[in-house]
Amino acid sequence: MMAQAPELPLHMRRNGCNPVEELARARDGEGVVRVETPFGSPAYLLCRHEDVRQVLADPARFSSALTPFPGSGQMDADELARM
Repeated sequence: MMAQAPELPLHMRRNGCNPVEELARARDGEGVVRVETPFGSPAYLLCRHEDVRQVLADPARFSSALTPFPGSGQMDADELARM
């Protein structure tokens, strides 16, 4: 018996060239969906171009510098400065 492939993360799911219904609803609604990363930590999926532009233009508000990946330990000041 073949093992079933794991489900793709929401942002990678497609119906042909179109997003799946759940992703399309998110894009047409709030535009931001709370998801869980493969590491098990929470994240936010932005579904609209303008939201992505706003987040990328504001690293002071939207940064993961102080929340390292699970298992990576705390970052010291030198590591944070290099980011």
